[in-house]
Amino acid sequence: LRISEELVRHGTDYLGTADYAESIKLRNYLKRKRIRKVPILCFGNLSENKKYFGEIISKNIEVTISDLKIAKAINNFARSNNKEIIIHIHVDTGMNRVGFNEKGIYEAVRKLKELSNLKLKGIYSHYATSEIPDSPFAIRQLRIFKRIIREIEDNLVKMELKHMENTEIGRAHV
Repeated sequence: LRISEELVRHGTDYLGTADYAESIKLRNYLKRKRIRKVPILCFGNLSENKKYFGEIISKNIEVTISDLKIAKAINNFARSNNKEIIIHIHVDTGMNRVGFNEKGIYEAVRKLKELSNLKLKGIYSHYATSEIPDSPFAIRQLRIFKRIIREIEDNLVKMELKHMENTEIGRAHV
């Protein structure tokens, strides 16, 4: 928490967390410290039990969407509260764990656009080979990601934020 405080004090304009409990804790901490408000994106996944939905709205946490069922559930929750939730779409470009796959992403974005209480802000993916800088697989993932973005932006919607990262890749390029 203290590191996030210092990052914001020194000009960081976005923060990210691994799970929603952490996002909420971070938002509360920054508010208590009277630190300027910056967007917080949670890279974790939501569950259908609606845990955290209310706090996501009240704390303005930006949400990762990697599943249409969850997207519909959070859209319905937001609609019932007359609110809008900012979302970032997670694309699986080769990690094979979480996210919309290459074949299904275009249709997923089309359906997400129809959910009126979700605001599409960003799209991201995650490198699978973080420990190998300049790996051919990472280069392939980036090519796939760029192609997906181009197709989506040319045909469906412009994304404000496009990001692809991994902790180790980020360290290797510092």
